[in-house]
Amino acid sequence: AKRFWRQGLFSKVQIKVEKIAGDKAWLEIVLRQQPRISQINYIGMKKSEKDDIEMRLGLMKGNQITPNIADRAKQIIEKYYASKGFKNADVRVIQKDDLSHENEVIVDIVVNKHNKVKVHKIYIDGNEVMSDRAIKRTMKKTNENGNLLNLFKQKKFVRDDFDNDLQLIIDKYNEKGYRDAKILSDSVVNYNDKSV
Repeated sequence: AKRFWRQGLFSKVQIKVEKIAGDKAWLEIVLRQQPRISQINYIGMKKSEKDDIEMRLGLMKGNQITPNIADRAKQIIEKYYASKGFKNADVRVIQKDDLSHENEVIVDIVVNKHNKVKVHKIYIDGNEVMSDRAIKRTMKKTNENGNLLNLFKQKKFVRDDFDNDLQLIIDKYNEKGYRDAKILSDSVVNYNDKSV
C-alpha cells in the first residue's frame, strides 16, 4: 500500500482482506487514480502572460493532477510575476469536479497581481569614493520612486535587476581602480505594501 501511495498517482489506496482460509488470505486492493484535468481556465492575467505561463507549466488536458503538481504550478506562477515586479501576486490553483466526466477536474488558475512593488528609498553605507548619487545613477534598473531624475526610468523592484545593478556598482569601482571592491551586504525590506 505504501509503495502505491508513494508513487503519487493514486488518491485512494486501500487493502481489504476478503477472506482467510488456513494459511491463505484473499486480498482486494482498491486504488483510485488521481483525477485527470478536463479543462484549465486562466483567470486574472493578460493573454501574453497566459501564453508564457502555459508554456512554463506544461499542464495539459488529460494530465493527472496531484497536490505536488498544483503546488509546483503555484510556485512557478509566483516566480514569474515576481520577475515582472509583482512581488505580492496572489496565486490560487482551484480544482472543481467536472460533473460531466467521472474522476476529472476543472482547474482554475486564479491570479491577483496586486500592485507592482516599487523602490521607496535606496540607502548606501561605506561609500567614500563616489557620491551616493553617482552610485544610484550607476544602477540601471533599481531607481527610487518620486525622484524627478528617475521620471522615465523603471520604478518597480525586480530582484534579478537589483542583483545585476549590484554588479554594475562593483564594475564602476573597478573602473576607478579599486580592483578588490566588494559589497559586504545588501538587504531589501518592505516599506509598505507597495514599496521596499
